[in-house]
Amino acid sequence: MLYLYGDESNTPGADCVWAIGFIFSTNPKVHMDAIQKLRRECSYKTRELKYSSTDYSQILFAVRLIDYFLEAKDLYYKIIIKDDLFLNREYFNSNFYKLDEKDMSYVSAYAELSKSIKPQNYDQKKTIKYRR
Repeated sequence: MLYLYGDESNTPGADCVWAIGFIFSTNPKVHMDAIQKLRRECSYKTRELKYSSTDYSQILFAVRLIDYFLEAKDLYYKIIIKDDLFLNREYFNSNFYKLDEKDMSYVSAYAELSKSIKPQNYDQKKTIKYRR
């Protein structure tokens, strides 16, 4: 199974540029354990890491975390960056729930990003095992 963890930056409609991204892996427990170890080593166990923070104690943890992301096996990321062009209601083929432009942009970007990730490219197979 491919595990996806998503988040976004900025707000469609309120900001000129915004992004939605996923970090994904076939074995997230390995990465969660490694990141928790980094947090302990950097004395950053319970705080939130934010790019807008003035918390200078986060620097060591942030640098080590970025190094980990770039070197880890079986840890991938994908990001879609959008701008206000995607707030035109006519851009969307179907708006079944009649969402406003902001919400439709947000939902559509997540759908677009999700559809762009092909599990078979990461040696994923969906199987059901039956035991007697």
